Amino acid sequence: MVATDMPVHLSFFGTSVDADEHFRSPFFYLMGQLGAKPIMDLMPRIEKLRHIRENWYPPLRRAAGAYARRDSVGLRNSLKSLPGGREIDWANRDPYSDFEVATTQIFEPFEDSGMRTAASRELLQLAGETRRNCRTKLRGLLDDYRSALTGHRGRVVDVVFSALGDLDALYPAMWVEVMEARVNLEEYRVMRDDFNARKMLYQDLFELGSRTLAFTAPIANLVKRGAVNLYADGTRRTLQKARKEKASVRESWLADFPVAKVMYENMSRNTRNDFGHALARHDAARDVLVFDDGREQRYLLFLVDTVAALRLSHYLLDVLYIVDILDRSFN
Repeated sequence: MVATDMPVHLSFFGTSVDADEHFRSPFFYLMGQLGAKPIMDLMPRIEKLRHIRENWYPPLRRAAGAYARRDSVGLRNSLKSLPGGREIDWANRDPYSDFEVATTQIFEPFEDSGMRTAASRELLQLAGETRRNCRTKLRGLLDDYRSALTGHRGRVVDVVFSALGDLDALYPAMWVEVMEARVNLEEYRVMRDDFNARKMLYQDLFELGSRTLAFTAPIANLVKRGAVNLYADGTRRTLQKARKEKASVRESWLADFPVAKVMYENMSRNTRNDFGHALARHDAARDVLVFDDGREQRYLLFLVDTVAALRLSHYLLDVLYIVDILDRSFN
């Protein structure tokens, strides 16, 4: 027996539906282990996610391309294809704000909206302070951002929406989050053969999260140290140099963003920070990742970290939205 959308207890391996008239499904087995309430809380979220993926994602994916290009007309036309979009009078609406609200619908079933909102508010407060107290310097910073941010925005939008179109691995990870601390995960497997795809997605989101700090940190630098080029680690560097720093260097800049720092750390809760540079293979028979130094990790836990990376990606979209609002406020 195999399953790809939920973890399966080892006792089910090698069994057959036809061979055992008293066959128990993995679903009901887990219900017996966890109790009904955790599962009854989880299943509506999974079903809602499937519904949103089917009905909201296709038009929103088209809208994402227009959003990345800053094509307000194309963005508005794509949003009209969303469920209920034909009944909305779009004449006096801000398509960028509507895109942000619509995107939130996809994330809602699996994210901690309170954490993400708090992290975004953290940046908004810093941005507001820079606009009130460092207006001229902020204007110069945003002018410097414009060219580099165009390429960054395109990469973030492309990776995030590619990930949102491939949510199959999300379901077992959502199960694991319910199972942790309730059952022994060593006794469960998820029969997936998608490690290479999941690894690439994780690496991309990790790198984009790090690169985004090169756009948020200078805003905090203005508020906390009065200069865009003086970073939380005490080092002065140009904005161009900041964009070329290693992820390990940028990590210290999160000291200025304590709420966002938690979201960044969650995506590495189980997976080593140098994952992008470490050789690893998926031992499918034992359902573990084996690293080149001999360390092993449950594939289930790696899937949990990919979900945390996807949650962080919503914050990255918020950063783009906030910086765009700042930029437009000067026009």
